[in-house]
Amino acid sequence: MIPGSRTVVATLLALAWLGCSGCEEPASPPTSQPPARRPTLDPTYRASGHMAAGDVFVHLFEWKWTDIASECENVLGPLGYRAVQVSPPQEHILQPGFPWWQRYQPVSYSIERNRSGSGAEFTQMVQRCRTAGVDIYVDAVINHMTAGSGTGSNGTVYTKYNYPGLHTQSDSHSPCTVNNYQSPANVQDCELLGLADLHTGRSEVRQRIADYLIGLVRVGFRSAVAGTGVNDWWDNGASAIAFSRGDRGFVALKLEAGTVTIDVATPLPAGTYCDALTGGPVGAACAGRSVDVSASGRVQLDLEAGAAVALHVGTRL
Repeated sequence: MIPGSRTVVATLLALAWLGCSGCEEPASPPTSQPPARRPTLDPTYRASGHMAAGDVFVHLFEWKWTDIASECENVLGPLGYRAVQVSPPQEHILQPGFPWWQRYQPVSYSIERNRSGSGAEFTQMVQRCRTAGVDIYVDAVINHMTAGSGTGSNGTVYTKYNYPGLHTQSDSHSPCTVNNYQSPANVQDCELLGLADLHTGRSEVRQRIADYLIGLVRVGFRSAVAGTGVNDWWDNGASAIAFSRGDRGFVALKLEAGTVTIDVATPLPAGTYCDALTGGPVGAACAGRSVDVSASGRVQLDLEAGAAVALHVGTRL
């Protein structure tokens, strides 16, 4: 992230489940049951049903990157819209007739070519929209992969459970079918419509997902933490995660309703950091949110629904 510049962002929305007609069935019948122990949600929790207060954004579902950029410049920016949510940018399956749901079956986390355009066009869209005062929200599919085999939108040849350079069969849960919505284990660890369900309990899987998300947050932020691994992982067993990238970066995400209080360790040096997603540092102050890392190496913050925080050594005041 370049200090002093207004950053575009991308709060990352994780699509956990896909409902679509025409998806392939599992390649084999259920062979095992998921583990019994699961995180539990407070039985008194109730969703508020209200959106958080804030600015207006639009969802340009299935638009091309070049068309979104033009829309930012000619319509959304001049009318004062705050942001655009775009369809998943990663490589995806190709189906006859090119149905919309093919975007929700990832083949790789490359953004070089998909239904909306090229990686270069994606980067240019982010830059053009930023110049027009419009942020980018990315729909990130990180819970599952494909339901079958084939060749992806960027030319990757894959089979179910095996995705070259990314995930192998050991990175997915053992095959079982989602058929009991009263069972958290069945819903969270089994396959919906035959989609290979990623085993996000594995550190290797989390590492690859984290690399993808951080890459989407911004190329500059990715450079700031290049060569570091994922460490100090934390989650609340539901919709919030936080992790560090070595001693150079920190990311926290909250995906669903409600506010969560995060209190986690990080190797980042003590001090005050400017959130890269809300503008980073501007001179001797933060353009947006500031976050303190204590002398004992801890981050404490309240994260509301749909929010994200990204810190790195270049955003320290």
